[in-house]
Amino acid sequence: MIYKKIIFTILSAIAIAITGNSQDIENYIRLIEPNRDKVNTTITQTVSIDNIKGDTIYAYANQKELDALIKLGYKFEKLPHPSTLAAKSLTMATTVAEMASWDRYPTYEVYRAMMKKFETDYPNLCKLDSIGTTVQGRKLYVLKISDNVGTEEAEPEVFYTSTMHGDETTGYILLLRLADYLLSNYNTIPLAKELVDNLQIYINPNANPDGTYYGGNFTVTSARRYNANSVDINRNFPDLRAGNHPDNYQWQPETQAMMDFAAQHHFVLSANFHGGIEVVNYPWDTWTSSQQTHADNDWFVSVSRAYADSAQANSPSGYMTGLNNGITNGGDWYVVAGGRQDYMNFFHRCREITIELSNTKLLASESLPAHWVYNRSALLHLLQNALYGFGGTVKNTSNQPLDAEIIVLNHDKLNSSVKTIPTTGNYYRLIEPGTYDVMAVANGYKPKVITDVVVNQNSFTELNFTLEDAGTLVSDESFENAIPERMSFYGGNWNRSSETANSGTYCLKSASIGNSQSTAASLTFNVLNKGEFSFYFKVSSEESYDIFKLYIDNKLQNLWSGEIDWTRYVTILEQGTHTIKWEYVKDDGTASGSDCVYVDDITLPDISGNVTITPTINSSTFENIKVVLGTNEATTQSNGTASFSNIPLDNNVELKIYSEDNLLGSGQLELKWQQVNYSANFDAYFNATFEVKSNENSVQDATISFNNEQKQTDQNGMATFTNVPFGLNHPYSISKDGYNSASGELRVASDSTFKIIIYPTSIPINQGNNRISIFPNPVENSFSITLNNLKGNVSISLVDITGKTVASLFKGKVLEESLEIKVHREVMSIKPGIYLLVAKNETQTLTSKIVFAKQ
Repeated sequence: MIYKKIIFTILSAIAIAITGNSQDIENYIRLIEPNRDKVNTTITQTVSIDNIKGDTIYAYANQKELDALIKLGYKFEKLPHPSTLAAKSLTMATTVAEMASWDRYPTYEVYRAMMKKFETDYPNLCKLDSIGTTVQGRKLYVLKISDNVGTEEAEPEVFYTSTMHGDETTGYILLLRLADYLLSNYNTIPLAKELVDNLQIYINPNANPDGTYYGGNFTVTSARRYNANSVDINRNFPDLRAGNHPDNYQWQPETQAMMDFAAQHHFVLSANFHGGIEVVNYPWDTWTSSQQTHADNDWFVSVSRAYADSAQANSPSGYMTGLNNGITNGGDWYVVAGGRQDYMNFFHRCREITIELSNTKLLASESLPAHWVYNRSALLHLLQNALYGFGGTVKNTSNQPLDAEIIVLNHDKLNSSVKTIPTTGNYYRLIEPGTYDVMAVANGYKPKVITDVVVNQNSFTELNFTLEDAGTLVSDESFENAIPERMSFYGGNWNRSSETANSGTYCLKSASIGNSQSTAASLTFNVLNKGEFSFYFKVSSEESYDIFKLYIDNKLQNLWSGEIDWTRYVTILEQGTHTIKWEYVKDDGTASGSDCVYVDDITLPDISGNVTITPTINSSTFENIKVVLGTNEATTQSNGTASFSNIPLDNNVELKIYSEDNLLGSGQLELKWQQVNYSANFDAYFNATFEVKSNENSVQDATISFNNEQKQTDQNGMATFTNVPFGLNHPYSISKDGYNSASGELRVASDSTFKIIIYPTSIPINQGNNRISIFPNPVENSFSITLNNLKGNVSISLVDITGKTVASLFKGKVLEESLEIKVHREVMSIKPGIYLLVAKNETQTLTSKIVFAKQ
């Protein structure tokens, strides 16, 4: 007993030493959570979800994760580990020869020998590399297969990888068999030759051998999901939404190896293989489809559907029919942060899907040959998709390859665009059949757009670009003088900064904000002619936690974080109204770098926007002034401003202002997209001539006070005032001994003559022998008029002392001796002052003075 206890203690110590983790136990649990929002946030951040059926969640958890789940108040049931539920047999091959029928699992040593044997047997077609080692020192093997395997050809690179969850082993064997199939059938099966000749194929059969061989190199019986550090590798990658370490673990050796490997290549298409359900999973995993879809969602659905259909056609009824008949959007199944699929698609602009190959994770060894039959055709034809779409080269006018980005306009977002291989200028773009406008951009070169690019089903369209040197780049706004009035800010005002600049001295810097806050700059405009929108940006933030986001028309286009030096973003905007939003969002943690975003050198296409003009006349503003801007017309409001909508910007426009139909001034106004409010000052001075009469006779030597001057009328009753400023209410007064004085206000909007009638004090003003009676007089509100002995077609009007008719009171045929009418002053808007009441028929004119007092 003592001996056995010592042995047990020694073995336990060895196990802990191997794993390097005190919480080595991997638990498989079941819990209930009907709230899908909580599943996609709280649960998925706490444990590693394996599957969901209704409101029942199946998940893996180490002790730390279980403790966190308990702290949240969840109850769970521990289930037998899936590896203990292995089917009929898990026969191991102890030699390479024993793998001939593909109905066994290789020991780790046999796996290594098989990978080396591929290279030995087919040296011209394959090359073996180890891209890194696991926690426990096992090799992460990748086999490259190509017709010129030692050469980096201008061909699409594709990548198949499996079993990053160590207990999901079906893909492990299928990828080994796929490598054997491609190599052994290269000269006999046309499809195998087509793929090997035209692609660079990379195959990683096992991405987590520590998990698969957890029980030792000689068996897969104790295989588990996590790596030797009890970390789920498929939650350990940087996440475009949740940051660099969404699982709160450091990058594992297996994760880092894959990240380094992806950075060294330009993978066009990839797939990673799992088990536990039979379904093809496409991005995004980190969002539901209602939150965000991939720009190439149609393509992903198409290839996923094709894979599932092929697998169903080559298998018994019921295979590969999980979820939506064999396919699913990842986030709609359940949200995952830190997955390999999203990492490859966003950070490396690849097209990766996740394929779950078997309902049983640790598939019985005797079932492996059947699953090869089910999936062989689908595996091959998925690779074939890398030969479709469009592609070519991007070079300069000297035929040198460029480090360029190829953007499908009005389509690409969130790094769905692709980049060239800088050394060759080659690029490849997988996309659903259709017609597209495609743009190539490279720093220092003019963007080029090729329109109406046709991509047909199962075919390849060659599309080459030659970019011209940009010369001296001209930007519409470099923030050297001011921040554009058209920009709006949220969560604090952005400001001009001289800390750094892409050009000149100044740029726009985001507002200073605290943790869990955001700030944004926004710009709305109307594009008149389809054209280029671009800007340069620089980010200095906590990588993957404090994020710079770009939205166009409320749609997220891309996001960046960390330390990113000045980089140009460019796209083409169609005609119509667009809103650009630059947003900086901080998490609840620490800050890094300058903790901000910089924007510089914004370029816009031809645009229009709203414009406000404040015309001043002799430095004063006025209401009801007509402003004509080009072919557009508006009237000043009480604040003196005139507003115009949708005016073409960045051009010179003729500006004219009028008071009624009198031109007060004109000139050219330079409209800029940055500016909204404009002022235009005009000097407007006129001559005002007074003609003073009494009973049709000119009055000489009448004293006129006007425009801060006094003048006497000449023998013709005339007096002229020069240099009179424009005005709507110029006061005047006229006096002469023996005459009633006259006063009032005049509107001066042009060179004008004003006729003023004054009356001798010794002569009654009523020229009609008391035939006109007004009561009351002076008038405050309503009054009545009695007219005697004036028959025929009669008109009665009210005339001011300049002789201008201000109101018509009556017009009609009179047959009676006497006519009486009642007048309501309030409907006439008569200002206080002295007026004449004038009554006429065909032969006579009668007048009477009427005074309007203040109401």
